[in-house]
Amino acid sequence: METNNVSQVEEYNQQGKVLYSLEKYNEAIEMYRKGESEDPMYKDTYFNLGEAYVMLDQYDKAKESFNKVILIDKKSGITYFHLGNVEFLLGNNDLGREYYAKAINNEYDDAQLYVNLATIAEEVSNNGEAIKNYNKAIARDKFRVDAKLRKALIYIGESKYDEALQTLDNMLEFNPEIFEGHHYKALVNIEMGNYSEAERTLEKASSLFPDDDGFAFDRIILLEKQEKYDEALNLINVRYGDSQERNILLEKAKILLAKEKIDEATTLFEQVKETEEVFDDETRFYLINIYINTNKVEKALSCSEDIITNAEKNSFYFAAIYYKALCLTKLGRVFEAKVAYEEAIKIFRFASSSNPGMLDLVIYRALCYKELRDYNKALEMVNYLIAISEDMGEAYLIRAEIYQELNEIDKADADRSAAASKSKVLGMLMNPSSK
Repeated sequence: METNNVSQVEEYNQQGKVLYSLEKYNEAIEMYRKGESEDPMYKDTYFNLGEAYVMLDQYDKAKESFNKVILIDKKSGITYFHLGNVEFLLGNNDLGREYYAKAINNEYDDAQLYVNLATIAEEVSNNGEAIKNYNKAIARDKFRVDAKLRKALIYIGESKYDEALQTLDNMLEFNPEIFEGHHYKALVNIEMGNYSEAERTLEKASSLFPDDDGFAFDRIILLEKQEKYDEALNLINVRYGDSQERNILLEKAKILLAKEKIDEATTLFEQVKETEEVFDDETRFYLINIYINTNKVEKALSCSEDIITNAEKNSFYFAAIYYKALCLTKLGRVFEAKVAYEEAIKIFRFASSSNPGMLDLVIYRALCYKELRDYNKALEMVNYLIAISEDMGEAYLIRAEIYQELNEIDKADADRSAAASKSKVLGMLMNPSSK
């Protein structure tokens, strides 16, 4: 009877792997060291040591171990991959990419390598590079849900909704059990105004996940977008009752605001703000708009300054930059307002250079120029927006206000009509009796 002999070094490594699987990393290292003493040229020992040291955050020892593998086998692609991972963990991204290139050149072409490269690219806002690497990961493993989801979220963040839907459909084709795929597909269709498709997506998702409250919440958002505020409010009350969860209260406040129940909405927004666990820029954004329109300008200014001080540089941050200047104007602090508008223009201009698709920045610049009475620059901004999209109602309304201040009444009236025809919301605001 033939038997397979296991060498002593192999046995030590097998025992070490058992200990490693039990998260007993120090004990595993002791076993691997015994293997090293038994046969210093057995490369698997050093590879296993490297993995164990990584789990203990002992990166220098991990690199030393992986490099010993390379000394024995210069074509070990997977080892170059692990060396790259260590460098990425240490923040040495350029060196990490170099090791990854060596891994690929030595025929290590695993999907995880490209997912990692994509993640690093996302961290430095290089979305094009991230998409390219997610595509490579998916090409190597069509079931990589994480790569598809991250790719879709990048497209959503860039308002590339057709590409996002294509990615989500591909994900659901291979992994229909993934909650997030249905969730984001519904939200993207809602954002695009494809309400029937959003409804079909939610019906399918609800049949797959009947006990999941998340899809009921998505349906509330759908009803809001369709301006079915009473249905939305009824659903939120029936499904969530007296829930004190932030997202429930915030959505309820938005519905009440849309129904012009300003006092009730304000109370809820303020409740959300006062009970925040982390800084809440979105709630403050809504409060700014309410306070400005209810002559509580000092409160609006305070919220604006809070966002500028504490928030990330997102859409709420840039809005707060503009609203701070506007509040100073309304408070009669003319010199401070002028300085704030000039500083805001610089911030928006710089931000636009790295976020050319973020058209709100151009709108804010136009408003700042208008307040500074630099009408030529204000019109330049507005005309640029209209050149990008002739359906942007806000741009026509701003231009109407500029023409009004220039006493070009016919042009102002024409642009107001255009604004109302492009945006139902603006039409209602300018013609309250039409509600």
